[in-house]
Parts: sequence; structure tokens; C-alpha cells
Amino acid sequence: MTAKELTEFCNAHPMLANYKRPRFYRFVEELPFTATGKKMHFKIREQAATDLARGLLERV
Repeated sequence: MTAKELTEFCNAHPMLANYKRPRFYRFVEELPFTATGKKMHFKIREQAATDLARGLLERV
């Protein structure tokens, strides 16, 4: 999938409000998880902030 395809899907979805649609996309190989299998949200937020500063996020 591409960022454009995801945007088109979200725009066509009747139950998804406009304010809930993603503004930026970043495609990664894997997300960080703890030993028990939970996502490490704080690391994902840190990475997103770093990616935004570096200009790595795709905006469609």
C-alpha cells in the first residue's frame, strides 16, 4: 500500500470522521514491543517526533 491508497481508503470510508483521518504516514518494518508483546507507545511517539523533524513523514 502507498500513502495515497490509504488516504483514498480513509476518505471513502463512511464511518471515519475527517478529524480521525491520518495526516502523515511513515512506513516501517516493525514496531517496538516489550518482552510481553505490548507496543511501546512512548518509543513510537519519540520516533514519530524525530521523523517529523527529519522530514521523513509522508503527507498526502
